[in-house]
Amino acid sequence: MAQKRAQNAIKSPSATARILRAQNAMEFLMTYGWALLVILLVIIVLFYIGVLNPKGAFGNTCVFSPGISCYTFKMVNGTGNLLLNVGQATGKTIQITDISCSKNSTYASNYFVPLANSITIRSGEQAWVVGGNSGNSHRCKGEDGGFLSADEAQAQERYKGMVCLLYYELGGGTAAIQRMICGDIVARLEPDENVTGSETPEPTATGVPTPGGSPTATPTPSPSPSPSPSPSPSPSPSPITCPSGGGTILACPCTIDMAGTYNLSGELTSSGTCITIQSGASGSTLNCNNNFITGPGGSGDGIYLDSTTEVTVQNCKPRNFLFGIHLYNANTDNLITGNTANSNLLGIYLDYSAGNTISGNTASSNNPGAGISLDASSNNNMVSGNTCNSNPGGPGIAVGGSTGNTITGNTADYNDIGVNVLSADTNTLTNNYLRYNGDGAYIWGSTGWTITGNTICYNSYDITCQFAQSGAGANACGSQTGCGVTCTSCAAG
Repeated sequence: MAQKRAQNAIKSPSATARILRAQNAMEFLMTYGWALLVILLVIIVLFYIGVLNPKGAFGNTCVFSPGISCYTFKMVNGTGNLLLNVGQATGKTIQITDISCSKNSTYASNYFVPLANSITIRSGEQAWVVGGNSGNSHRCKGEDGGFLSADEAQAQERYKGMVCLLYYELGGGTAAIQRMICGDIVARLEPDENVTGSETPEPTATGVPTPGGSPTATPTPSPSPSPSPSPSPSPSPSPITCPSGGGTILACPCTIDMAGTYNLSGELTSSGTCITIQSGASGSTLNCNNNFITGPGGSGDGIYLDSTTEVTVQNCKPRNFLFGIHLYNANTDNLITGNTANSNLLGIYLDYSAGNTISGNTASSNNPGAGISLDASSNNNMVSGNTCNSNPGGPGIAVGGSTGNTITGNTADYNDIGVNVLSADTNTLTNNYLRYNGDGAYIWGSTGWTITGNTICYNSYDITCQFAQSGAGANACGSQTGCGVTCTSCAAG
């Protein structure tokens, strides 16, 4: 009986269908199973060698505007250092002075780092800008403007950002035009070994070499690949616009980091700070030969001394800046003399700067700041023989939080205040002319002042001391309040 039921089951249509489906499945696996296995093995191999690894799923690219190209480049893991060789076909000689590299495009296009060695490249040639034989180095920044974190700087990590260059386009004359160019960079961080060529096309202009593998230590231009006529021979190199070790400054910005004698041969115009003198240039002299340095109107410094000693700045005429001449942490025997710092927000500004001489300058028509200001522990300076007139929003001379200064022989007329003193003890005010101001001399919260021999007349209030104490002295003045000085007749003074 059981045998018969089994036979009937086998003969039933449903059983037959199940047997056929099983048979088809076995035939499919036997026919295509090996192909699926091969595909799976290929996928595993591709992941193993990195082709399908997300960190390796992009090419290295670096693209500038036509005329300038990334001839060779690389990003180094561990540090984020950029190695960059640039080719150019602008038709003119260029001199690259500053570089910036960041994941943040706004940061890259606004915050530049000066190159230790400026790089001059003739049209149709290429040269290392950072790395190689340039003598320069530069670390690319992250999204926040800081250096790459340890995780971001690992080998095979992807870097996507912007590289910007500041350069001068040099002509046959003395004038040089400053330009900026930015390009996108995408790179995989790699060890600092041989540098591979750029995968991006070169500029279309004739004469730029075509990458042909790794360059030698001293790159030489390849011949033009097109039959177009070769460019005319470049003229003799134009003068360097920002010399090192002395010479004529031809354009802004210029950062001086080596001692020497520097001068101007003509007027300069700047979109920010024009001339910066760094500590490495201590002992230098800058003579502007009475040429104007014109700023953008209310920003930057005409001349900025940063941590210098024994620097002389003379015969300069900065105007339309935030600070005409600015000393920061510039201590010991810096001499600012014979300059005209008019029509700035503030004429001559000393900030944490001690032991200097400010003599024989004119600092007038600055607004809303002072003609000359000593601020924040700017101690033991000599301020003598200066003319600080018609500063409508501020004092002719201001002293704040500074001691031991001698202010003598100056003229400060037609200002809001002739001399304004705030919380500055033990200074000396002698033999000055302070006339036709709102306040002639206003001293607040300061003790130990010596005020003598001055002509402080025809002001709304001649001498006023509040919360202050000064040493007795005779001055030509109409009135005094709280200072304890003796006023003689203005007519006598």
